[in-house]
Amino acid sequence: MNIAFPWHWPLMLALAIQVGLTPNSFANSNEHFFTIGSGQPTGIYYPLARAICDLVNRDRAEHGYRCSVDPTQGSVENVTGLRSRQMDFAIIQSDVLHRSYAGEGRWRGLPQNNLRRILSLYDELATILVREGHVRHREDLLGLRVNVGPPASGGRATFNAVVAALGREQDARATVSEYDVRAGTKLICEDEVDVSVMIVGHPSPLVSEALGFCDLEILSLAPEVIDRIVPSHSYYRRATVPAALYGLSNDTHTFGVTAVLATIEGTPDDLVNLVVTTLLDGLPELEVRFPILHDLDAREMTGEQLIVPLHSASRTVLEERNLLP
Repeated sequence: MNIAFPWHWPLMLALAIQVGLTPNSFANSNEHFFTIGSGQPTGIYYPLARAICDLVNRDRAEHGYRCSVDPTQGSVENVTGLRSRQMDFAIIQSDVLHRSYAGEGRWRGLPQNNLRRILSLYDELATILVREGHVRHREDLLGLRVNVGPPASGGRATFNAVVAALGREQDARATVSEYDVRAGTKLICEDEVDVSVMIVGHPSPLVSEALGFCDLEILSLAPEVIDRIVPSHSYYRRATVPAALYGLSNDTHTFGVTAVLATIEGTPDDLVNLVVTTLLDGLPELEVRFPILHDLDAREMTGEQLIVPLHSASRTVLEERNLLP
């Protein structure tokens, strides 16, 4: 006997395979889906977001939520995704989060006032890769061929901050390209670019890989340059990359931002409560998987120095755990 299936069944089956559902999943009409905007699969945002989703999905039969990850080009795209509600949460650099909320830079006149922070995750440092001996002085950065990462990432904004600290708002002589980290490293080694800017947490497999690709070094910024950047921007902080992490001769002095898990004001309290509670409870497991989270103190995750308000449900959880100052 031939059984006629509705025309849309092949489409539903394909969707089920793509998102990892089984036929029984369609029977659970009470399950709610949400997404976390992340970054490129070669970076940290994407695997970290997946790890958070893994923790949430472990008990989805109890709370009724299923988490999935959206790979993106990075922080700028994630702000757009939250604004358009194409994603429910996103990992965003603190400087990009600040500027979008305040209506600065590319968001001038268009403040994203409904953005809310959930938790600060880890520090990301401006890591400037150059060929050994090719950039001796900080002023040499002006006019060079610079790779700042994909267009929707935060690398361009960070490089602009360095250039401004050197005394110029925009260096017309600089040739800027927007390749991903691995492509940028290859281009330096092939003498197609002079500088590649990475915004990463340390230790970073990408940095280790880059330093082993050819004779590269991490450029250390002069104290006076860092002094022009950090004090006037609450989303930046002074930082040092220990030489021992990569077998270098000297520590690298730089500045950094914080990777922040963010959402928008209207995200349901119960969902925010679930994500915050799951993440805090799962920190020991995440620290094993991600060395950048080692020694992370939950009290450092409140992000009180940022102007973007905490989501009310996140504040409730943090207050209940006595984590707010």
